[in-house]
Amino acid sequence: MARFTFSNALFFLVVISAFAVLASGQGGEMAPAPTPTMDKGSAVNLPVAGALLGCSVVFSMLGLLKH
Repeated sequence: MARFTFSNALFFLVVISAFAVLASGQGGEMAPAPTPTMDKGSAVNLPVAGALLGCSVVFSMLGLLKH
């Protein structure tokens, strides 16, 4: 069974990040959607929630690879 080292985990994280950046850049050919109106009473914007979810996934992956 292969042993994960910190350099392997870092390489894995960089590769996954590169794929995520490439996938997010693919949707540029479509027409832009109209801007949505703000929901009344919404506590957190969507980018903040996405960033928190992304950080949670990254730290979970690092924790699993470090264990």
